[in-house]
Amino acid sequence: MKIVFDATVFRADYSMQGAAWRTFTDGLHVVPSAELYVPEVVLDEAVNGFRENLKEAWADLATAEKEVDRLLGMPRPQADDRDLELPTKEYRERLMRRVREIGGRFLPYPAVEHRKLVQRDLARRKPFNEKGAGYRDALIWETLRELLAKGVERVILVSANTKDFGDAPLLHDDLLKDIEDRRLISLVKSLAALNEELIVPNLKMLEEVRERLESSRAGIFDLATWLETAPIHLLRKHTEDLAQLVAGFPRGVGVALPSEILEAQGLRVLRVLDLTEHEVLVRMEVRLYVKMVLQWRAEEAINHPEVRKLSEGAIDYAVARRDIAAEIRMGVDLVVNHERGEVVSEEVSTLESDHARFDYGGWHAEPQEAEIWAIKAALRRAERDRSTTTEEPTRNQPGA
Repeated sequence: MKIVFDATVFRADYSMQGAAWRTFTDGLHVVPSAELYVPEVVLDEAVNGFRENLKEAWADLATAEKEVDRLLGMPRPQADDRDLELPTKEYRERLMRRVREIGGRFLPYPAVEHRKLVQRDLARRKPFNEKGAGYRDALIWETLRELLAKGVERVILVSANTKDFGDAPLLHDDLLKDIEDRRLISLVKSLAALNEELIVPNLKMLEEVRERLESSRAGIFDLATWLETAPIHLLRKHTEDLAQLVAGFPRGVGVALPSEILEAQGLRVLRVLDLTEHEVLVRMEVRLYVKMVLQWRAEEAINHPEVRKLSEGAIDYAVARRDIAAEIRMGVDLVVNHERGEVVSEEVSTLESDHARFDYGGWHAEPQEAEIWAIKAALRRAERDRSTTTEEPTRNQPGA
């Protein structure tokens, strides 16, 4: 079995240290037939993505530093000459080392004629899109074809690019036409989804550890302390999604900035799985009541009724804001070193409210999924309304 990563796997976690990456690298030994391959075009694309993200982060940092200096009245020299080349070079070396540590190999650029790619582009055959974009994806696809030509093993492409490669597990028909035996290749939309298919089912469950952790919030690590500090930091990585979750805002409109966890309830430790001699994978769900600030551009109220409804009484500046308290149901994957009693990696797997649900096993939730979840949530609310005779105030309403 050959596993091929595209650049979206690295874009989802440039550090390669998140729970999905740790589960894959630590648990790959349970699938002895699996071999990891990374096309060199993916390597180049991932390194460039890291460089662009670092450049943007440094620009944001410079802006923040200037604002701090303005507030304090203490101007300092600004580091406008930050060198991108050295950290980019170091990241490339780190990525290559990480892949090779788990036995992965890099595949050279494919030996494909330019004429062939141009013809495919002009015919608008996938992975090219209607506007002709998709050159790097085409190189990835030709690399996969060369890999398939070397043997009859199954090949799994891990890519969140469902628009151009297909709707997992099936590839686009344009691509399947290039393959003699379509059963030999499949598409998985994320590293987390790959783990669910190949690794997690083969890990040993530690039921006694799970029960002790859920009942006493102790055992292999101090879960009670983790619940006091970690959730707020995890939520702050998803401020745009939170605006949709807590207020039903359209995607891309507004942000919700968590400031405090008011209460954590309903903890469920779903599974504890044995990864290595010293590490386990802990999967759990918790219901959080979160205090946050909802922010949006004032002009967005003109085009979106969801925003217009909340704009009444909001502070009337270019950026409007409102303090709210909301209920969020969060799923989390933790990699825990039970020998040291510490969490070495943590990652949100799901965020859910009555407005929407995001499943980060797919690298990023699709808008359609959120719309479907909103319909289901509306049905649940209607069912609750029918089953109650008195209306009680709820904590998950904006403005509560």
